[in-house]
Amino acid sequence: MAIFGKKRRGSSAGDERTPLRPRNNEELASFLKAIHGSNTSPTGLPSQQQQRRRSLSINHRLSERQMKRIAARMQRVPSSLFDGQFEGNGDSPADSTSLVMESLRRENDTLTSRCRKLEAQNVICAAQQVDFIAVVLGFTTCAMFYCGFALCVCRLVDYDDYSCLLARVAIIAAPYIYNKLKWGVVYRRFMVFAVFVVFLARVRLCRWRVQKYIKSSQNQDLSSLRGEESGSMSTGHFGDDISEDDIMEASYEVNARFLYSSILRLRGLWTKTAQYMASRADFVPVGYVRELGKLQDEAPETEWDDVRKMLSKAGILNDFVSIESKPIASASIGQVHIAKLQDSHERVVIKVQHPHASTLLSDDFVSLNIMAAIVGWLEPEYKFIGILLKEWANEARNELDFNSEVANLKTAHESIELMKTTTDMMTTHSDKKRVTFDVEVPRPVDDLCKSKRVMVMTYSEGKRIDDLDQIKKCGVPKEAIMNGLAHATAHMMFVADIFNGDPHPGNIFIRPGTSRSKDGFTLVLLDWGLAKRLPNCKRQGFC
Repeated sequence: MAIFGKKRRGSSAGDERTPLRPRNNEELASFLKAIHGSNTSPTGLPSQQQQRRRSLSINHRLSERQMKRIAARMQRVPSSLFDGQFEGNGDSPADSTSLVMESLRRENDTLTSRCRKLEAQNVICAAQQVDFIAVVLGFTTCAMFYCGFALCVCRLVDYDDYSCLLARVAIIAAPYIYNKLKWGVVYRRFMVFAVFVVFLARVRLCRWRVQKYIKSSQNQDLSSLRGEESGSMSTGHFGDDISEDDIMEASYEVNARFLYSSILRLRGLWTKTAQYMASRADFVPVGYVRELGKLQDEAPETEWDDVRKMLSKAGILNDFVSIESKPIASASIGQVHIAKLQDSHERVVIKVQHPHASTLLSDDFVSLNIMAAIVGWLEPEYKFIGILLKEWANEARNELDFNSEVANLKTAHESIELMKTTTDMMTTHSDKKRVTFDVEVPRPVDDLCKSKRVMVMTYSEGKRIDDLDQIKKCGVPKEAIMNGLAHATAHMMFVADIFNGDPHPGNIFIRPGTSRSKDGFTLVLLDWGLAKRLPNCKRQGFC
């Protein structure tokens, strides 16, 4: 009988079978069990040609080299394992099979680790190189424009007049001084467009690769060059199985890490743009969702000394017993600190706006409109992006005024209280079992919300809704949680007149139990800076 393409010693020529290759550990275990129980090999497995055509992830598929190693490993298995005769050592068939499986698992883990390291080397290093190119391009372009500006000023101003000389120096130094006073906004704009140009270039380059190396070679038959008969079943060759999806997904992985590192450096409106992209897994590739999702509550932080100055300027620094200097979360507009009130020692949350937020976001709105126009010109099917960005930009400007968020919090809290009095606050799932749930919205502390850049609200416990460990603690199915969230959102849209316009996982928390019992779960809806209010006519139209 042949095992993985090689015939065992002592077997007849008529006993040889078609070579078989297990695709995973479970199939290998079934294969060994079939061999131990019968002298004939199992049938019905896919052919080699069908196996090569399977388009599976590298972490879930055994490579050709790994198959060869497994085959070589199987050749070293004692023949007693297959004949059902165990000599001398007294091992049972189950023990021997377990030893073989454990050895194969170790080798599989080793190969998987090597593939992971190779993938990290190729993807991360490529992303760093692209990021370096963008930085060099932005710096070089900015330096060239500044030198050209200085040269023009020197040629237009008279050298002989002393007052003109001072005016020339002042004009040349003006952009540098403005850049320093405005959080580097001039230099940053060059960096923004450098990232944009490099990203567009990589997208176009990826499409060119697909057109040149995939679509142009689909109809070519290379069998004659390899000494094979046309149409015959042959072993796979390096690069034969690469598809258009493989090239696009590899480009997504590099581009996602490149954008993540660039947005960490640029901050401002691009952090919020990344948060929006990460929340749209319905059409955004998985690589972007995974990498940009890190920015939903892990944006760059403002130093504690700057936060302390803002609290002192707002006149509320002495109203707290203690304030944690390390923020529990940081987003595109501001960051959040836990504190205790001076009078009641109640735990509250202080939301402080980043000092650079207003300046950078205002400049980014201009850059975003220019980019949308360029994308619409290069890709006519994406002209609608400009309309969407205009609507989004108008609403995003309201987030810079925390007084607007305080008003939204009050309205949302009233909406949830109305929901609790008019509904039974129960949800269901596939088993038709009813599950109790609760919804919580933080309440603003009116006496301490005196500034547009600082606000104080009640503290709400919980963890992100995509935290699987937290969901297990609630002891309810995921379907029930999503139904409860849909119930609350529908109530605010169709019954009340406000709903959250930024509902990504970083703004939705969950915790076990409710205010009425220890069973069920509680949803916490955070960050009401971006909210939408619908008039009655639109609510009725949506219904």
